[in-house]
Amino acid sequence: MMISNKKLATSLDNLFVGASPEVVKKATANIPSTDKFFINLSGGVDSAFAFLQLAKNSQGRTIAILVHHCYYLKARRDHEMGATIHTINYVATNYPNCLIIYEQTTVPKKPVRWSTMDVILLSTPSALVLLRHKTMGVSTVLLPYCLEECVRINKMDGNVRLLPRGSRSRVFIEIMESISGLDLKFVVPYRLWTKRLCLSKLPTAIKNNMCFCRRPGTDGSPCGKCFNCKRVLPNL
Repeated sequence: MMISNKKLATSLDNLFVGASPEVVKKATANIPSTDKFFINLSGGVDSAFAFLQLAKNSQGRTIAILVHHCYYLKARRDHEMGATIHTINYVATNYPNCLIIYEQTTVPKKPVRWSTMDVILLSTPSALVLLRHKTMGVSTVLLPYCLEECVRINKMDGNVRLLPRGSRSRVFIEIMESISGLDLKFVVPYRLWTKRLCLSKLPTAIKNNMCFCRRPGTDGSPCGKCFNCKRVLPNL
C-alpha cells in the first residue's frame, strides 16, 4: 500500500514532536491524570484502531496522548513509518481536542532472540519515553490488542497483571513500571473485538495507508504470505 504522507503535520497546535518534558508538562498541566494516556503505534490495524477510538471516545474533552513508535524491522521501516505518521496526522487533524505528544525510537534486531524481541524492543524504549515525560503524569497505558492477538498471548480477561510471572506480557509491564517509576494502569479495551470488526470501523483514509505486512514490496504492497497478511487481507 502506498503511503500518501510521510511528514508530520507539525504546524498543528495539538501535535508535539520531540518536545521537551518542560514544554509537555506545561501543555498538559490542566488535564487530569485520568485523561493522560500512552500508546505504542506500529502502523498496523490494532494500534491504529485503538488510537482512533481513544480520540473518538474523548467526546470533545481535552485529553493528552503520549504516542511512541519503535521501528526495527528493516524490510518495512519506511512503510511502517509512513503509516504511523499518516495515522497521527489524521487523528491530530480531526480531533483538535487531543494533545498528541509523539516520540520515536529505533533499536537493532540482531542482538535479541525472536522469542523475546517484543519485550526487549518495545518495553524498554517505551519505558524510557515514559521516563522522559514522567512529569506529564501519564496514568493509563493502552494495549491495542484485538481478539486474535489476545487469544494468542492469553490476555482474554483483560487483567494483564494476572498473567504468569515470566510471561512476555508480564515482563513487558514490569519493565515499563520499573524503568519509568510510574504506577500505571494497563488496559486492553478491544480484547473482544475481531480484527475484521476493527477494520470495518476504520475510515478509508487510514485503512488505505496501513502497514501490516512483515515483508512488503518496495512500493509497500503486502506480500500476501506472512501471518499478518493472512489475517488482514481477507478482511479488507
